[in-house]
Amino acid sequence: MYLYQTQLKQNKKINISLKKIGAVLTVLFLAVSVLQIPGTNSYFTDEAKISGIKFKTGIWIPTLEMEVNPEESAGEDGWFAEPPCVKFNSDIEEVTIYYSFAGGDETIDGEIDEDTCVYPPEGESELSAWAVNDENDDWISSVITQDFKVGYKVNSGDVVINEIMWMGSADDKDDEWIELRNMTDREIDLSNWDIKYAGKGKNAHIEIPHGYSIKANGYFLLTAKKWDDTAINLNKDLAKDEGYSHISSMDLADDGEQLVLKNKNKDIIDEAWQDKKWPDGWHGIFLHMSMERDNEAGDGKLKSSWHTCIDKKCNDKDYWHKEWLNFGTPGKKNSSRNNIEDVLDAINEREDDLANVENNILPVSEVPNVEGAASIEDVSNAESEAGENGEEVKDVGE
Repeated sequence: MYLYQTQLKQNKKINISLKKIGAVLTVLFLAVSVLQIPGTNSYFTDEAKISGIKFKTGIWIPTLEMEVNPEESAGEDGWFAEPPCVKFNSDIEEVTIYYSFAGGDETIDGEIDEDTCVYPPEGESELSAWAVNDENDDWISSVITQDFKVGYKVNSGDVVINEIMWMGSADDKDDEWIELRNMTDREIDLSNWDIKYAGKGKNAHIEIPHGYSIKANGYFLLTAKKWDDTAINLNKDLAKDEGYSHISSMDLADDGEQLVLKNKNKDIIDEAWQDKKWPDGWHGIFLHMSMERDNEAGDGKLKSSWHTCIDKKCNDKDYWHKEWLNFGTPGKKNSSRNNIEDVLDAINEREDDLANVENNILPVSEVPNVEGAASIEDVSNAESEAGENGEEVKDVGE
């Protein structure tokens, strides 16, 4: 907008200046005709003041040159790891240099002296710069433009969907959450990233607002519930580099989703599962177990990249307000074992502490005796069969 206004102003200045030039030339022509001074041009100095009009010879329209240091980026696809120094110089003294970086969520405008550094903002932006000749009717230079990309390019797989509590918690089926994991050793800006198909309605998505990021090699938790209304053991709201809570539009279908993580440029960064029944996670009457990504993340669309959170550490108070009913590691490293054989071993290790009630396992101390409950063998066989078929365990006791 500033450049547009400047150009309008400049057009007016040009018209005024042309009139002045015409007046000066007319006076000079008359002076030469009257005086008839041969062999000299002493009447025309570097600066003339005729009829109250000040006129300077030389170049009126400034030329602007730009220097970028370092000239070439060392990063991938033209990305500068650190903002480069951008300087400007003009062939006319007493000019004002204006610049504008457009891109992202805001435009950065300013003015700068010659041979002084200005730094592009992080992310992708377009620089526009021009010089104005303050001494001669504000004549404006041609506009210089250049694109800059500052920071690190986020590639596919740099951030993955790491854990999904698609069934909600034992106390509230809507207490769903998704955990992201940073697979790199640098912090990554998550502003305006979204997860497609994680919202309510067909093709709906959830979006991370501006100003959120995920720490290097860290985790980022997205929760449907407020921090004080979830079964997760939180004593305050999540910081902007830890997660984003109270996403009321989050809605994960119990019969499966294909979640697609995209950055603000709509590039696909990761995908989790397919548009069919979840390969892992346990949704029973009592027990609710998250679906975790393996440590070697692999392809999120494949069952072999996921497992059910069954490890005994998954349901303690490091993660949950109440132990036993909910299994998962929200906001922290996945600690479950990675295959069905280990899952069955874990169940058998806890046989003395667990009772089998209908289609679930609960702590002996917290459940009444129920006739007709499933045996540990029934549960093991059902889970083994479900693991082979990609189905959840249910209705194993009668």
